[in-house]
Amino acid sequence: MEQAIVVQAYVMMAQGSVGIAGNLLVCLTIAKTKSMHNVTNGFLFNLASVDAFVSLMAFLQPYLEHHFGSKITAFGYCTPSFVYNFACNFITTWFVRSFFTCSILSLTLATLERYIGIIHPFQHSSFFTRRKIIILLCSVWVISFLTETPFTVAFITLYVSDNCTLATNDKYPGLLVQEVVKSFATFVLPCIVLAFMYIKIMINLKSGAQHLEEQGVQGPPQELYRAHKKVTQALSFVIGAFFILILPGQILKLVIVYTGQFGGDRRLSSFVSRVSSTVIMTNSAINPIVYGFKYTQLRRACIAIICPCSTRCNRSNQVQQDVQGTT
Repeated sequence: MEQAIVVQAYVMMAQGSVGIAGNLLVCLTIAKTKSMHNVTNGFLFNLASVDAFVSLMAFLQPYLEHHFGSKITAFGYCTPSFVYNFACNFITTWFVRSFFTCSILSLTLATLERYIGIIHPFQHSSFFTRRKIIILLCSVWVISFLTETPFTVAFITLYVSDNCTLATNDKYPGLLVQEVVKSFATFVLPCIVLAFMYIKIMINLKSGAQHLEEQGVQGPPQELYRAHKKVTQALSFVIGAFFILILPGQILKLVIVYTGQFGGDRRLSSFVSRVSSTVIMTNSAINPIVYGFKYTQLRRACIAIICPCSTRCNRSNQVQQDVQGTT
């Protein structure tokens, strides 16, 4: 068990490092490339920012859990040290859970933008005004942290009131009810909305392609369709990774950890929780890789920032080819 915990800690630190570097690079690329300053990339910037924080917590979590979490147990009496370590451990958990919720809501918001842009294109500019975008982004962050606050406050308060004894679902069933309701509102419901919007987008793009082919339309409409398709493909891979990685891990947490299937074995329960967290946080680490492979504009802009000399060389080569072609 000890070796498995150590291995899992190194895995989380590695994926955290990859996620931090990748997501910050995505943010930097969008921020420094003027041609990418649009609504779609603004929501991708927000999603990458959240994933960077998730990756940061993945990198720090093994150390924080060892430093604070290892000192938590059922003492039956309280000291300032016990209360301090327990509070710090659950505040850390509060940040992890809040950023995770924010990542889900940010992905839902980015998908909503694509949904409006493709399904209701004439309403896009009126729906996503600057003021509304700011309100939506701020709401995602505020809601994420507020929904995680009651559980954290309740757990710390009950720990102190019970003489530094961990609260259990058997003794306080309201904790489980609260967790299930919160998980439905911030995870299950967004999953349903994501699936619905993604299916509608794919159906609309497919029917649109068939209509353009039947009409023989070329030029700007065809180019606009291709642009929508490229961005949607990148987002579809992100959504796919979300359902493959986050959904199983979250279900594992809800069904096993919160229902006490390990008979009070806190070490085993904590280990399973860490494994599921590792799987969940992998999603934030691979999202920048998905963008790099599937989002051509972002990939080219990123290469231009990392290696500007190669971009200048490519441009000069293109100019020489054009000159040779005219002579």
